Amino acid sequence: MRRVVPIGLLLLVVTGFVARQASAQNAELTASVDRQQLALDQMVTLTVTAEVQDGRGPIAVGVSDRICQSTLSNSGDCDFLVTGSWQSQSSTIWGRTSQTTITMVYELRPLRTGNLTIWGTLNLGGALHTTEHMTIQVSEPPGGGAVPATPAQPATPPAAGAQPSAPRAAPPPPPSGPTSAPPHPTATASPPAGDGQPTASGVGRAPGTVLPAQVDPNRPFLGVTPSRETVYVGEQLSVDYELFSSYFENWDLTGLRQPAYEDFWFEAVDPSRIGSYRTQRADVSGHPFRSNLAARFVLVPLSPGRHEIAPLEVEAAELFRGRVTGITSAVATIEVLPLPEGAPAGFSTSNVGQVDFTVDVQEGGRRVGDPIHIRMRVEGIGLVSLFQLPEPSIPGARIQPPVEDRSLALRSDNRIGGTKEVEYVVFATEEGELTIPAITLHYFDPSLRQYRSIERPGRRIAISGVNPNAELVLASQEENGSILLGALPPPRGVTSGPTDPVRIPSTLLWGLLAAPPILYLFVLGIGWTLRYRARTAPIRLKRTAARRARVAVRHAARRQSGQEVLGQVASAVRQYLRERMEIKAGALTVEEMAAALRSRGVPRALAEEVCDLLQTSEMARFDQGGVDRRAAQGIAERARTLLGQLEARA
Repeated sequence: MRRVVPIGLLLLVVTGFVARQASAQNAELTASVDRQQLALDQMVTLTVTAEVQDGRGPIAVGVSDRICQSTLSNSGDCDFLVTGSWQSQSSTIWGRTSQTTITMVYELRPLRTGNLTIWGTLNLGGALHTTEHMTIQVSEPPGGGAVPATPAQPATPPAAGAQPSAPRAAPPPPPSGPTSAPPHPTATASPPAGDGQPTASGVGRAPGTVLPAQVDPNRPFLGVTPSRETVYVGEQLSVDYELFSSYFENWDLTGLRQPAYEDFWFEAVDPSRIGSYRTQRADVSGHPFRSNLAARFVLVPLSPGRHEIAPLEVEAAELFRGRVTGITSAVATIEVLPLPEGAPAGFSTSNVGQVDFTVDVQEGGRRVGDPIHIRMRVEGIGLVSLFQLPEPSIPGARIQPPVEDRSLALRSDNRIGGTKEVEYVVFATEEGELTIPAITLHYFDPSLRQYRSIERPGRRIAISGVNPNAELVLASQEENGSILLGALPPPRGVTSGPTDPVRIPSTLLWGLLAAPPILYLFVLGIGWTLRYRARTAPIRLKRTAARRARVAVRHAARRQSGQEVLGQVASAVRQYLRERMEIKAGALTVEEMAAALRSRGVPRALAEEVCDLLQTSEMARFDQGGVDRRAAQGIAERARTLLGQLEARA
């Protein structure tokens, strides 16, 4: 069987440095970076690949603890911040041998200057393996730095297997940019201690997490973290909204209202692609909090200046007490710089991104009047659909208006990208040599912070003769420079004259007359069917609630961990109560839910047993010590029995 190679492995060919280590006889772990020297305002891509043969137990690919997922992550000093990640996995089986290849790609932003070290990790069946350590040289940005960051003393690379030493951080320099507007009063990432503002471990590096001015340990709040504080027009950034709640309470999002970003092009990232349910610990103002990533948006600024990032409004519910509250995040600001000077002639300000440009010329013939198709295609990262492509200028030819095709979407790597195709149809108007000049696309690359040009070579086509079937041809008059529109003579064997009247068959005529009433009856039938299904939908939902709940519980019992089993079981029971008995279990206390069950004819003992099942499942689900899978399966079997008893009483 041919070996399947994930796309991420292609990065290893062009990377600046590759670290490799054979972790075990049946596993190979490699890590690579696309550059070893960069400025503080640039990104580095880390690719970690694990090839495991006949793997037993869980396989997890990760990175060193000096790389943080959040600025509030309580994992000590961090050298890099993850601004984007994506994964590819493939498996190959031949005979009794199997091989699994997992590739993780991380987009990292340095948080300090100096010689920083990173490495990849592999957790294979509980045993941790690491690659060799790679040194990344981070320097200050050119011209004083467009994005402020916390410098640090150079760190000595640790030996293999040892923990890197934490560099001593210095106070961050003041932000620089074309404007000197003060930051928003609530954007207090890490103020000096004793000023009454909230402080959080890990905050103070750029970019920082913006917290509310007043933090109540007994109420949840939202923090907002932009991936960059200073960007160019058209340069992408991501914004994370984290839900912070007391470490001793469990809050869950129940509703989210999308912000209105007026000065940005934006796309929402699917939570399943960013691990939104991963819980982390953070200390804010001396109080322990747990944080969950609530939402992530990818923004592209459209105009320069200092812009506010619109706040996010969410609703959260406490799992055990049934409390519901509305939360609004603080307002963060970013500095959007205009594109630098020195743009080449013909550059359009909408051409910002990392793209590839191709030109394809297809000949439909080499005679006057034959079509010649010129297709231009630009593809890559950025608002590619807004790119302005060059217009060809071809002497001795007539060019029809172009036909455009655009696409723009959020890619698998959580970046906005797309394509734009423009096709010109060219007709030669005179015999001789038709010269299609070279076509050049100018654009600004925000990753390199410089203008770039892609030139595609021209082409020469020898035009001889005239196409007799062409309808129109343009003839050039050298005497006065005017362009005349003339018709070609008709082909041989075809004579011009009066045309016969068009006769419509009777069958077609009757079909056209019968089409409107048939279409009207068809639309009426569809409308009646939709209204009937809408009226009977609640009845069908109630009738099938028990069957769907038992199927969900049976599938939940097959989960790998006890916490997953209990989470699915509790969700299935709550859904049954909501659909069959119209009881919203998530918003009621234990006593209120028992009273609601009894009001619907459920005996007291059965109602208390259902409440006890939900409470046991929820509390065991968040047990830090874990839940035994067999015990969780026993609770799932008990839930199926209770669902049958409830359905008999319904």
